[in-house]
Amino acid sequence: RYSLSTSNSSIAALLCALYPHFPVHSTDNRYHLQALRHLYVLAAEPRLLVPVDVDSNIPCYVLLEVTYKGTQWYEETTEELMAPCLLPELHLLKQIKVKGPRYWEIVIDLRRGTQHLKSILSKDGVLYVKLRAGQLSYKEDPMGWRSLLAQTVTHRNSEARTFKPEAISSFTSDPALLSFADYFCKPTIDMGQ
Repeated sequence: RYSLSTSNSSIAALLCALYPHFPVHSTDNRYHLQALRHLYVLAAEPRLLVPVDVDSNIPCYVLLEVTYKGTQWYEETTEELMAPCLLPELHLLKQIKVKGPRYWEIVIDLRRGTQHLKSILSKDGVLYVKLRAGQLSYKEDPMGWRSLLAQTVTHRNSEARTFKPEAISSFTSDPALLSFADYFCKPTIDMGQ
């Protein structure tokens, strides 16, 4: 649940905890106090993000899009991670977004401050996500072939393929899919309807 920070105070705490001067024998505490060995805790910070389905209250896999801030060493970059995962250090991040067709999008904008994400990470790192209607989780359907929309489109029966384009909007909010369904799935006069 924790990872090491690279802040100055964390590095100093690690140096104190891992001071390389070893005692001469087992009862020798002159050079380094044993209590200082526990200072490594000051270098640890919570960064584990665990998505939990809000309906079933079960941890699930979610695709995250993590955007890094641009610095003098690298430009602003985006990386996709499959959560649960350890996040990079928060001061390096610009935005975290729950992405993909299966779960409703959540955007955590870190330009406004990291307090919201810090409160999530300090409380066991649980991020509640909502599964879209007709979709299955990545555990139940790793390839995405068993969702209701995929079953409707792939049936060979012509009656199963006649569906209203408006029904797709309940399964996805992707503008490309909505315009595709609007253009190609509307019945025409030539179809006898």
